[in-house]
Amino acid sequence: MFTNYMKSYTRKKAISPLIASVILIVFTMSIAALLTTWVQSITVEQKKTADDSQKKIDCFMSNLEVDNDFTKVNSGSNPTIFSTRIRNNGANDISLISYRIWDNNTEPIIWKITDVNANKTGIPKGNGMKIVLNISGLANQNAFNKIKILTECEGVYVLIEQSSPGWRVDPTLSSLGMIDAKME
Repeated sequence: MFTNYMKSYTRKKAISPLIASVILIVFTMSIAALLTTWVQSITVEQKKTADDSQKKIDCFMSNLEVDNDFTKVNSGSNPTIFSTRIRNNGANDISLISYRIWDNNTEPIIWKITDVNANKTGIPKGNGMKIVLNISGLANQNAFNKIKILTECEGVYVLIEQSSPGWRVDPTLSSLGMIDAKME
């Protein structure tokens, strides 16, 4: 009886050590691949969060001011070109992304800057720059009373309002150097 048991026991085959080793290696490599993918995704997310935080810190140290002595339009009755000088007093370079024009107290007309020329839209830290904008498209060109120029940094902008005598008019003002923009 004992011999029958031994015979049946010895007839059962176990996994060979070689196959067991291969299965163990495949299992280990699968776990390593999953962990690598997970760690990479976390790293990418953390880098994006760090970049966003750094951009917010940089924006916090940004400051623009307008030089009203250079603010003018090309016509008193039907202005289509607006020009001003903006100075970047902040600690970082900054780029203009859009501007809004108010026709008295109506909804603003929004212009998205499409110009990719950084010489026209980027203002280096510590420098001033003359900008020329298209202000056509108002229902009543004569009633244009303020313009807000926005930057890539949320909350960093310049608001230029018409003074009581009106906009300074310079009929020689040309569209040369005008920033390309699209009305939205």
